Amino acid sequence: MTLLELIKELLRIQAAGILPLLKMSQLDHLIPNITFLQHYQFSLFLTTATTVVIGLWVFVQKRESKLTQLFCLYSLGVAFWSYCQAIASISNDASWSLVWVRTMFYVVIAFPVLLTHFFSTFLGTDHQKACLIGWVLVFSFLPFLSSDQFLHEGPPLGFLPHFPRAGPLFLPFNLTWLMWILYDFWLLWRGSSRRSWQPTPRQIKLLLGAFIFGYATSCVNYFYMYGICITPLQPFATYGAPIGFLIVAYGIFAYRLFEIRVVFRRS
Repeated sequence: MTLLELIKELLRIQAAGILPLLKMSQLDHLIPNITFLQHYQFSLFLTTATTVVIGLWVFVQKRESKLTQLFCLYSLGVAFWSYCQAIASISNDASWSLVWVRTMFYVVIAFPVLLTHFFSTFLGTDHQKACLIGWVLVFSFLPFLSSDQFLHEGPPLGFLPHFPRAGPLFLPFNLTWLMWILYDFWLLWRGSSRRSWQPTPRQIKLLLGAFIFGYATSCVNYFYMYGICITPLQPFATYGAPIGFLIVAYGIFAYRLFEIRVVFRRS
């Protein structure tokens, strides 16, 4: 007997003695069973809320800073991704699910280049050529995002009622995207070895750890496009995305990340 079944049984016994007129079937509604699909949707909506709040809060602290502007822009992009993917799972129409997933890739495609801009600004280094190459790659894939060669309608998958499947052009895009993300992490890791006052190696390592954790867990969502659903890894891995942003928020409070100083005032 599982813990949930034990709790239900105790409630039934208590109800039999205290509320004999209450139907036992009604007790099942007192303890909702959270399905994998609901976890999947909740983790995505939680990501949306967390990234919007933290991104805007960081921006408000130093509006004139290019670093906080880039972080806010990236955060809102992550929020757009998670919101679109959550709405796609709610839709009962496979065609509308495809529309939402295709739409989110118009923002997701720019994540690697946005990170290059953000990390280079954070480190105070110049990677304009790399950014230029990145934007060329982004615009080279853009014309294909709405085609069946990129993504097409898919049948039910695991706990999902339906999910788009990868077309022949999706794998080259996916590999390019992932390699560029690894390049961004390498840039940040290389910056941690230098001696500087701002940012400090501790700040760099904390930011690197937050982004690696966030991407390592969130990229599991790419498996859906290939018809792979691994439970319980999916959907719980997506909770790593908001946790990654919370680590960044912790870095701001504990280590003045982004040179933001938070002062608590007594009322």
